[in-house]
Amino acid sequence: MFHYPPFNTPTFRNFAATSLSVVDRAEEEVRHALKNLPEHVAATFRGLATDIKMDQHSQRVDTEARWDAVDGRLDHLTGLLQMLVGSKSSKGGRKAKAKTGKVFGWHILSPHLANHVGYHSLDLLA
Repeated sequence: MFHYPPFNTPTFRNFAATSLSVVDRAEEEVRHALKNLPEHVAATFRGLATDIKMDQHSQRVDTEARWDAVDGRLDHLTGLLQMLVGSKSSKGGRKAKAKTGKVFGWHILSPHLANHVGYHSLDLLA
């Protein structure tokens, strides 16, 4: 992902480098402000912050599970395509292989999928 625009620009890299310190400073300011609030108000804000963190963690776990499912489906489809390409090329020789290469050669647009198979361009017959 960080090899593609806008994530590979100097502007984004500068933003990424400074964002952690900005977030840390903002969190420290909130902690300081909570110390100066009445306890019941501070407890309410701490509870809200805890709820938000728990929700973010739940969403992160759900997203990871979905990516795992996509990876599994991709593995299954890759196996099926390889099996199909193998059976086509064994039946028709060179002509079938050339024809199958036109049908099953494609470019992967998603960086996640490209990383999964290890190529930016996938040609099952190459």
